[in-house]
Amino acid sequence: MKTIVRKNWKWAGHVARMKDNWALGLTKWKATTKRKPSKLQLGWADEITRFGGNKWLDTAKDRQSWSQIEEAFIQQWRNNGCL
Repeated sequence: MKTIVRKNWKWAGHVARMKDNWALGLTKWKATTKRKPSKLQLGWADEITRFGGNKWLDTAKDRQSWSQIEEAFIQQWRNNGCL
């Protein structure tokens, strides 16, 4: 699971740095299927936004700072019992 979380983080940085932002639209896409009221409808980028804030796209454009906070993002997953 740690590898998946790391790859998601790296992909988010790659998408933020792309000149043609077609992938950003896919990143922000949310499923339209119905779920039980108790289940949240989270998109792929919601975890990135929750951790990196609404300005994560700007932060990700700087590769060095994005790489530095990668470990903190993975650690957050560990602390929440997801890894």
